Amino acid sequence: MAKGKYTTNQIRLKMNAMEGANISSTSFYRAIKNPMYYGKIFIKAFKEEEACLVDATHESLISESLFYQVQKVLSGKTWEERPQGKVIAHNHFPLRGFLKCPKCGGHITGSGSKGKKNVYYYYHCNSTCGYRHSSDSVNAEFDRELKKIEFHDGFTQLIKEILLNLSSIDI
Repeated sequence: MAKGKYTTNQIRLKMNAMEGANISSTSFYRAIKNPMYYGKIFIKAFKEEEACLVDATHESLISESLFYQVQKVLSGKTWEERPQGKVIAHNHFPLRGFLKCPKCGGHITGSGSKGKKNVYYYYHCNSTCGYRHSSDSVNAEFDRELKKIEFHDGFTQLIKEILLNLSSIDI
């Protein structure tokens, strides 16, 4: 999480799958903002006393610097650790972070909408212009355009090696 390569929800879903847990996104977000992880307890303001952090009696799970690095990533105030400023995309949104809105020029993101039987995935604009398009059709069109490009055999082999090396890196 401190490296900013995955969204908070991607990490939560991964954790739920590994641990067999079922923590909600709100509970997970609240938990990762808790200073208890680095050995502090937050005491709310009471009467004339101000709110403060006090040392806990339990052993910290992470360092204070790691906790604050995660908080900076969560608040969006740091990009140093992110790979080219991009969060690793959900399988349905490999183009997220690379597309611009054709209506307003804003940033395109992606999300799923739950229907009666399935989840339907869309790329959509972050602004209020209302642009939204099926991720399956956008990805298929991108794939069709890529297939029009021919590369020299040596270049194709080099790209394959790079992609295989990237996929073997533990992220």
